[in-house]
Amino acid sequence: MHDRFLDRVLDQFGLIVVGWSGDWDSALRAALERRRSRRYGIYWATRSEPSELAARLIQQQGADVIRIADADSFLSDLADRVQAVADVQRQPPLAVDAAIAMVKRFLVDDTSRIRLHDLVDAEVERAFERIMPGMGAQTSITPELVTGWASQAESSTEVLRAMVACGAYWGPTYNDLWARSVQRLANPGGAYTNMNQGFDPRYLSALYVLYGAGIGAVAGGNYEGLQTILLRAHVREYDRETPIGAKLYPGAVLENRFAGMLPVIPRAHTPFSQYLEPTLRGSLRSVIAADSDYVDAFDRFEYLLALVCADHYLMKGKGDWSFLGCFAWRLNSDHGGHGASSTLSIRTRMRLSGLPTGVGNSRSM
Repeated sequence: MHDRFLDRVLDQFGLIVVGWSGDWDSALRAALERRRSRRYGIYWATRSEPSELAARLIQQQGADVIRIADADSFLSDLADRVQAVADVQRQPPLAVDAAIAMVKRFLVDDTSRIRLHDLVDAEVERAFERIMPGMGAQTSITPELVTGWASQAESSTEVLRAMVACGAYWGPTYNDLWARSVQRLANPGGAYTNMNQGFDPRYLSALYVLYGAGIGAVAGGNYEGLQTILLRAHVREYDRETPIGAKLYPGAVLENRFAGMLPVIPRAHTPFSQYLEPTLRGSLRSVIAADSDYVDAFDRFEYLLALVCADHYLMKGKGDWSFLGCFAWRLNSDHGGHGASSTLSIRTRMRLSGLPTGVGNSRSM
């Protein structure tokens, strides 16, 4: 009777095995050996190599082996992910929605700060592992190559962008975490290395995540968080460290002659920014519902990033220079002009729009 009941359970449900070597409980081992159904899978979590008996059961049942650090952390993380799935109402993409749901749950629970750090750090490392290698000197630059690089950076940071955007919007307590996430991706070399200014696909992932965090912070009014990200996170090169906001901007990673190879409108004034705007929209949808509000936050972020660049160049005695993003031509068009206008005229207009001017000044820290 007990065997029939156990056989029915194993036939009608999947199984997660944790902390069992297979050496003990011969009745349970025999029940597994009798199991013939493959309707539901078996997942065998183990810290080390399975024992001989366990390996035999794994092979017989076609079980998936999962390497874990310990049972407590594995089961706790699994419970969080299952709960996150339950919190999500729509699919797909489940991975992004589940990640956002987990971030939101951890943000409101002070006892979950370690879990939040672990969750974000793990996703940062996944994105870091997919950073593209440096370009060879003989590489022929084609539209297909540039588009492929941009698409890879987009897909590899999809989950992370949504997480940091949500976190920077809702979680000013964790500003250092969002800044550290961007900084990790902005230093792709094992040793100090120089950015190939104007064309370096290694930094695409960092730029995508920087925009996600920055736009989220602006939309949430978290300007302290934006300042932390732009000024306290650094790109490390051989003999110096430069604030992210002064080093990582569209033209530094893909200057216009290469960014123009991306699928944007012909003769775009700021091709990379105009590519990023629609590309990153989905990452911010959980915190910015209206498209008009998203465009406004995008322009405000790019303007403040441009101010950081301008201030950096002024402090270095290199003149009042900065890059121009979508805000330049968009605001100029709104005022009856045509094309991208100068940074100084845009700065004057944007100050009148109510942006906190101290954010763009590294000397305000």
